[in-house]
Amino acid sequence: MTRTQRELFLIAALVALLAFAAAWAVAAERRSAQRLVEARAQADGISRLAAEIADLKDRPVKVQGSAMPVERLAAGVESAAAAAGIDARRVVRIDPQPPRPIADRPYEIHHTAVQLQGVAFLQALAFLDAVETAADQPVIVTAVRLAAPRRDAADGWRLTATLSQTVYNPAARAAP
Repeated sequence: MTRTQRELFLIAALVALLAFAAAWAVAAERRSAQRLVEARAQADGISRLAAEIADLKDRPVKVQGSAMPVERLAAGVESAAAAAGIDARRVVRIDPQPPRPIADRPYEIHHTAVQLQGVAFLQALAFLDAVETAADQPVIVTAVRLAAPRRDAADGWRLTATLSQTVYNPAARAAP
């Protein structure tokens, strides 16, 4: 093989190598462009889901169309107490509070203070669980205060809880 033939062979090999590299680069660019399109679609989906989550985060978990009558709420409290093994005489207070609007939302929240006196610790926990899980009670426990019994007294724990119900009421929207 002569020198000219070797040079032509090397030039042809380099051209073939460059053509292969260019083809590989074009294919890689196309794959990257396709991945970019897919990533943008996923990012749009994620943004849409994040907006839904942000909107749902500000909405109440349990909502009613009207406030629950005090009698029904009291019956629910007594039913939860009975489910926890607490005598109805241990329920010393069920005190509904006036409704309050929730920021600029068309909801209002109704708090009810409930106090149980002389209950065992596990009964207090069972009561709170019964209130939260009752299917017919659209209330949630929003505050809890447990007072331990004094050492010299055998009267048990004192539980003070705030039960809340959220009511849809467009008229309750707070003024700006």
